[in-house]
Amino acid sequence: MNTKGVTQKDVQGAIDAIKQQGQTPTNERIRQHLGTGSYSTISRHLKELSGAGSCEAGAVPVVLPPDIRERGIKMITEIFGICDQAANARIELHHADSEARVARKVAALESAESEITRLESERDELIQQVARHRDQELVLVARAARAESLIEERQRQLDKALESLQTAMDATAKASAEAGHLRGQLMQLTDAQTLR
Repeated sequence: MNTKGVTQKDVQGAIDAIKQQGQTPTNERIRQHLGTGSYSTISRHLKELSGAGSCEAGAVPVVLPPDIRERGIKMITEIFGICDQAANARIELHHADSEARVARKVAALESAESEITRLESERDELIQQVARHRDQELVLVARAARAESLIEERQRQLDKALESLQTAMDATAKASAEAGHLRGQLMQLTDAQTLR
């Protein structure tokens, strides 16, 4: 994969290949053909190539009146701003909710770990008492077994807390992915309006 990013030459090659297939080159088709590249970079190269005369023969550029163009740009900017605010609000909501859930799971995890440590210490002390007091061996062994059972229970709780923590982290990643998708769609809208 080209680590230097998509070049104008890459875009030109994709345009030629797409035209040979009888299709109109668009940002989406060019990106699919290349398998990489941001919409903004592809759009910039496409615009430069279009200005250099690489558009299809006979294409007539559309020149909008300045006031129409200005109003169109203003409208697009306002739409973009509204969508961006909505996306940010949604991201913040998901982020805050995910952080709260993660915090609760982390607190439960720490509590379970602390309890396990305490129970392990208690178990070790009971084992030492068994060694010191052979006459109470049966009773102490029973208590040690109970402590072991409690440790296993706390371990199960710890495993469950870890699973819940992973679920919360996955939800955070999903929210970030959705935000990225929304930003990609907004970028597509902006690119499409710019090309017009």
